Amino acid sequence: MREVHDYIRTMRGLTVQSGDEYLRLRKVMRLYREYGQRTDDATIQRISAELLEKPELIKELIAAGIRNTQFIDFYRQYADEDSEESREEIAADGTSDTEKLFFKMERAEKVMEAFESLNYREKRMLSAHLGFCMECYATHYYDKDDLDEDGNPKRIPVPKEAFIDIALDHGLASPDTADKTYRRALAKMKEKLKDL
Repeated sequence: MREVHDYIRTMRGLTVQSGDEYLRLRKVMRLYREYGQRTDDATIQRISAELLEKPELIKELIAAGIRNTQFIDFYRQYADEDSEESREEIAADGTSDTEKLFFKMERAEKVMEAFESLNYREKRMLSAHLGFCMECYATHYYDKDDLDEDGNPKRIPVPKEAFIDIALDHGLASPDTADKTYRRALAKMKEKLKDL
């Protein structure tokens, strides 16, 4: 994750000298987005008061942040045979949009952090029922004993366990106990995510 932050901090339209300045820029842009992406004086004053910064600095940071997120894609413009500029897309690919990837990673990190705050039993039951590895969060594994036609291990999804199977694995009295533990773990994660 640090690499993504360093890339954004140094390579995209705005170069921020230190991690602390970049963190301040991110806080300003988060508040700017929360307050409806407005730049009126009342909103600037609100952000300024919340971060204990001068309104002039907040305006500069918002302007820099906006410039940093709005790019013209160089590869979409090219000259055709007659040397006339054209706006045709050769192969536009929205799957690697840096902003979307960044926020997807941020969200995943926060969910993993909330998951790690659970106790072992809750983590085990949650991961078993949702079908992922509680150690590495993988949803698939490679079975070296089950090969495909090319001789490569098959990629197999982690099976999702029913509450009755989870109850048997943990020696619980009934599947309802596993269900309650699972739902309590989800509620704890939701509360933890509210705090983050």
